[in-house]
Amino acid sequence: MVEAEAGRPIGRAYRAKGFREPPPDFKEPDFKEAELASLSPVLIEKAVERGLPRNALRHVAERLAGGDKSKIATLEWGLVPKTTLERRETQLSPQESERTERVARLFVHARRALGTEVEARGFMTTPHPQLDGRSPIEASRTDLGARRVEQLLNALEYGLAL
Repeated sequence: MVEAEAGRPIGRAYRAKGFREPPPDFKEPDFKEAELASLSPVLIEKAVERGLPRNALRHVAERLAGGDKSKIATLEWGLVPKTTLERRETQLSPQESERTERVARLFVHARRALGTEVEARGFMTTPHPQLDGRSPIEASRTDLGARRVEQLLNALEYGLAL
């Protein structure tokens, strides 16, 4: 049953309880939007399987570069080789999409763990001794490397020993 802030049932539940009309400011929820919100991980997975749009890689690289235009291409080529990327006009392959999604997910985790986008950007692009001197972006080229980055971020976020 859906309830209003004052504890009164609203919508269909409101009418089922014998009330004639919902409050004047009530709007029936759009269940399609609610379903989409709950399925977002599934939608992301399906998009990665089909291949993300080419501009998804550009967007991730721009966020990681933080406005430094000289770094954008380098970050893109770190995930997808330059010659391969030149052949990708509209869509990445599923493998390239998976790498792009992995780096984006790690960047969001770093931002949450470290507090700011600037700190997360620095973390993602700076070599780290726990990653054998590689940056988290370099380490995340493989799933196992990404897991090491996640362990490092979890340790930083929750104050755990490394």
